Formats: sequence, structure tokens, C-alpha cells
Amino acid sequence: MISKMRAASAYPASVGSQKYAQFIVWWLRWLLALCLGLGGSAAAWAANAWEQTSGPEGGWINQLAVAPNLPTTLYVGTEGGGVFKSTDAGATWAPASNGLTRRLVAAVAVDPTASTTVYAGTSGGGVFKSTDGGMNWAIASPGFAGAYVLSLAIDPASPTILYAGTYGGVFKSVDGGANWAAASVGLTSTYSAALAIDPVTPTTLYVGTSGGGVFKSVDAGASWSATGLATGSVNALAIDPANPATLYAGGSMGILMMKSVDGGANWSAANGGLFQQPMSIAIDPAASSTVYAGTAGGLYRSLDAGLTWAQHGPGDWPSLGVRSVATHESNVYMGASGGVFRSMDSGASWAMANTGLTNSTVRALVIDPVSPSTVYAGIQAGGVFKSNDAGMHWSAVNTGLTVTDIRALAMDPSTPTTLYAGTWSGGIYKSVNGGASWTPSNSGMTTFTVLALAINPAAPAVLYAATNIGVFKSTNGGAAWLPSSTGLPAEYVYSLAIDPTSPSTLYAGLNTGGIYKSTDAGANWTVSRSGGEVAPLVVDSAATVYAAVRFVGLLKSTDGGASWVSAQPGLPDTPYALTIDPTTPSTLYAGASDGVFKSVDGGAHWSAAKTGLANIALYSLAVDPVTPTTIYAGTLGSSVFKSTNGAVSSESRLLDLALAVGGSPVAMTPRLVPAR
Repeated sequence: MISKMRAASAYPASVGSQKYAQFIVWWLRWLLALCLGLGGSAAAWAANAWEQTSGPEGGWINQLAVAPNLPTTLYVGTEGGGVFKSTDAGATWAPASNGLTRRLVAAVAVDPTASTTVYAGTSGGGVFKSTDGGMNWAIASPGFAGAYVLSLAIDPASPTILYAGTYGGVFKSVDGGANWAAASVGLTSTYSAALAIDPVTPTTLYVGTSGGGVFKSVDAGASWSATGLATGSVNALAIDPANPATLYAGGSMGILMMKSVDGGANWSAANGGLFQQPMSIAIDPAASSTVYAGTAGGLYRSLDAGLTWAQHGPGDWPSLGVRSVATHESNVYMGASGGVFRSMDSGASWAMANTGLTNSTVRALVIDPVSPSTVYAGIQAGGVFKSNDAGMHWSAVNTGLTVTDIRALAMDPSTPTTLYAGTWSGGIYKSVNGGASWTPSNSGMTTFTVLALAINPAAPAVLYAATNIGVFKSTNGGAAWLPSSTGLPAEYVYSLAIDPTSPSTLYAGLNTGGIYKSTDAGANWTVSRSGGEVAPLVVDSAATVYAAVRFVGLLKSTDGGASWVSAQPGLPDTPYALTIDPTTPSTLYAGASDGVFKSVDGGAHWSAAKTGLANIALYSLAVDPVTPTTIYAGTLGSSVFKSTNGAVSSESRLLDLALAVGGSPVAMTPRLVPAR
């Protein structure tokens, strides 16, 4: 609100004129309510700076929970998109994160007697609670509000009793999250990754730890003792609801899956045919000999109580990691790297169930310069998605992509249907038909970890790939690659940028080695600024370069990297994404851990430009080359957002007009921004 506005830096207007401006804002809003205009339609003025597009759908799911008393209601906790809810057994989803200030949700638990009471364990924000089915959330973890919560469990007999497993041990609440107390006596390893409660005797519970195996409590968490599995890291636990003395533990214990039939006193291997470390375990409540294990390599199923396992689930989705499995009657749900998958026939057939689940982490964005309504998004663990209508609809274009962890995209500016995708472990893929199909393009590559791509705008057959061991170069459109790292340290190269006015000049941002420069098309490199993790990098002209250095901030060079100065004022932290308006190079956009920031003076000052996009981390940005007031933002766990007005909110536009009416200069930089 205007009453909470502050100046991002010194502003010449007096306090009196500020109050007068606030009155003018109120007056202008009243006029808007009467639809009197103000130089445009009321709808245009009322718009947020950013609106979420329809996708891409999918993204990493950390936990999937079925409401015990209303099994068509499901909740998922995501990697960065908060909580989503389905009321039709996963057919459709809607965001359910209002008030959830920490959006990385590692654990979700639903009250077994009231499906509208839900708890979310967050990364660095403690526990949140909703009593209206996820419509609104409030912090519910006094005493450890900043904790990293890894697991949650609710007492089925007394749902106001709940337990939270954190980096620092187990905490317990007996009043529905209003108060918490430490409950870790006897735990020699406090990293509490998994919790399980005996459904028949809820005072008995188990915790899986890092390095200490499984611990057991028989007094509702008052004290813990080691079980027969006293070593190794346990990521997942499950108790047989038909026979609570039987439990399964999955993790890195030398043996991937262990089983106990005597309440943890003794354990035996239960991993025949299991080749991946379990991240989640679920037991079919109707047939306890059927057990599911979610792993980094997909879903496994055992039909003989863990004696033997076979890979199960959707076979047409590559690189599928499964962090959560849940069952209800014949329904089986997977929370995976590609979103939610479900089977309605006990696993006989599977289908993706991501409608409305806008939870993708977008590592790269490219816009077709000839037809700018065509946009591509590279998804971490999700492949490539394409929109032909400026983000209104998205569809996966992954045919031929056997690895879908996308870290970079590049487009041939002269032939926009030619694209390149850099992946985390599959190298480079090329498409010559607008993403309809992809083929590997790795000849000569000696590594398959690709973190950035750059194309020579004057000669698009020349492109560069930043990898974990240096830079590679192709001069024939990716048909063959050669190392191009002379002078570079042998380490991760996180970012690459080509000088658009002198394409033989390149800059590389390294993992620890700082910024390097080449003036001979990558043949040789020399240090420009030593030290620091550098990403992103962008070049404005032959002499102006911007580089984000972790723990240092955004830097700017106006002499081709010979010297660097801070361009950080107004930014809350080192940006993860950076882009330049191609028509007005003094206008920049930076994506940070808390939304988008904008500079109109070449980085001298920054102001918040995140209305509609607050509390969301950014990984990628792209400006429409034809209509540069249209910007796309790729997020951590919230898919793609779009601004069509240069990331200007109605609040800032009204304030500028009010200051103009009040006699204060409007073109000051930075403008007033909401207090954080």
C-alpha cells in the first residue's frame, strides 16, 4: 500500500509533498473506479506488473498427500511453487499457497479427521498451517520458525499432536502447531529425514536419520533409542498398516532397502532387483505385500513384500525421479520430477496428471525474433516446452530428448526453427524443426554436462558450450565440437556471453575462478576479474559488460572487463538472471530470490518491479525483441510469468502520475517501491 511505500534511495520530495502524492493516488483510484480513464483503459491501468502464464505444467514434487477422510482431495508440496491442491483425485490442480512465504515445501501432512487442516514443512521457514484447505496459511512453528523441515507426521488418534523432523532433530506439538518443543533425547544423529507413526499404537514412532540409521520411540517422542539398523542414511520409512511391526527403510545404508518384522529390533535386506536409492516408500493398504519405492531412477514395485522388485510406472517419460508415492484403494500417485503421475488401476496403466500444476523450474527462455509469440522454455527435469501464443498455452516438445534436465537454450537468429538445448547429463541436443524433434549433437564433446550456450549472431553456425570442464566450440552448427579453453582453469563454466558488436569477443563466468575474456573467438582466454562464482553474464556493447558474482553482487565494466564497479544498489541479493532491453540498452531486468528488479540507468540504481511476482525466485529472463515492454520470467517452481508493460505495476504508474500532479519530478530513478 502507499502508506508503506519508501524510497529505494534518497528522494528530493518533501514529506508534505509525499503525503499530497498519496492523496492524489487515492483520488486517481476513485476516478478509476468511475471508469474515467487516465490515458488508457481502466483494465490496463489496474493490471499487475506480472501475470503467471498457463505453464509449463509439471515440475518437481517433494511430497504428495491424500486426505485420509476425503481421498479425492490431494495436496502436493513442491520444489519452489508452494502447495497445490486437487479435489478430483489429481485430474486438475490449483495453487494453494496464499500466505506461504517459503515456497520450497519438503513435507505435507493432512489432518486425518479434517481434510481442510493441512501442515506444510518448508525449507528455512518452519511449519505453516492452513485450516481452510490451503486457501490461506500462517506460520505454525514458534520456537523453530526458521527451521528446515524435512518430514511431518500426525498422530492418527489425536490429530492435534504432530511431529516435525528437521536438520536439528525432532520437534513435537500437542496443540496443532501453536507451540513446539524439542523431542530429540537419545538421537545421536539429528538430521531427521523421515518420520513414521504406528497407526495402532501412536506413541510408537520411528525416525530415519543421516548417518545414524533408524531410531525408535515408544513414549511419543520423549526419548529415542537406536534400532537394529544403527548406521547409514535413511531417506524413507513406511509402516505396514495391517501389521505395524513390519516396516521398511530406504536409503544409503550399504543396502538400498531394509525390512524389519519385529518393530525395528532386527533388519534384513529387501532389495532384490532394486538398483536405485529409495526416496519414498508406500504400502498398498489393501494388499500389504504390494510395496512401492520411488527412486531417482523411477518407480519400483514389489509384489512379494520386498523380496523382489521390478521397475514400474510410466515407461515413456525419461529421467523420471520419484520423491513421493501415495496410495488409496486402487489409486496410486507419484510425485516426480515431471510432476504428478497417477494410476487408477493399481499400477496397470499410468497417465500424467499435471493440469493446472504450474510448478516448473525454468532454467532457460528464448523468443523467436521473427514470430515473438513463439516462446521456448527449458525446464529443469522437465524438457523443453513451447508456446505459439505468447504463453497462453504450452506444450512439451521432447521427442528425441532422452535427458530432460535442461540448463540452456539457444536459437539460430537467422533460422529460428533451429534450436539447441544444453542438458545436465546428456550433452547437447539440436532441433531443426522448431522443437518437433531433437537429435544428440555431441560429436567431439568429452563431457555431457552443459550449463550455457552462446551463438555468434553474425555467423550462427558458430556456437559455444559452457561445461563442467571448460568451453567447447562448434563451427558447423553443432555437427562437431572442439575444446576451446586455452587459458581457462579446468572447472565449471556457468555462463557465456558474446559481444554482439564484435562476436570474436567472449566472456566466461566460472565456478570459482571469476570472469575470463577471449578476443579471438575462444582460442585463448585471459582473466578479467579473478575469484568468485559468476552467473549470469550479459554484454551490452563492445565495452559494457554486466556480471553477477555470488556474495559480491552485480558488477559492471565499461572498458571491456579491464575494471569493474558495483551495479548492485537497490538489489536485495546477487541476481540469478539478467537481461537487457535490446532497443534501450540502459534498461535492464534482474531476477533475484525475491522477484524482478529493473534499472533504467544502466545499473546505477534498481527498483522493485515484481508486483504479482513477489517471494518467487527467478532463474531466467527474456525480452521480446519486437515489443520490448513484453518480458518473460522463468521461475524456481512457479513456471513462466509475463509482463506486457515493462514490469510496471499500476501502483507505480499511479504514484508517478500523482507526483507529477503534485509538482515533483516523475523521471527520478529509482521510483518509490513497496517496503520489503
